[in-house]
Amino acid sequence: MPFRASNSRQLGHILRGFRKQLGLSQTQVAERIGLAQNDISRIETGSVSPTTDRLFKILSALELDMTLAPKTPSAPDDAW
Repeated sequence: MPFRASNSRQLGHILRGFRKQLGLSQTQVAERIGLAQNDISRIETGSVSPTTDRLFKILSALELDMTLAPKTPSAPDDAW
């Protein structure tokens, strides 16, 4: 099931849900990617936006991929 995030707070909430589903603590995720536990906490609460590099590291630690979708389904497929 896809999840949509339009801001850092929503993204953090989604990441926290997946982390908990995997049974991982913030400390475990932080150790996997070389961050401090409080960095993970701030990202999950939306009080700080992760850099792109950190976001991809977190996604990897949580065994997730990122998919981008247009806000409106009528966007043309051949826009690129």
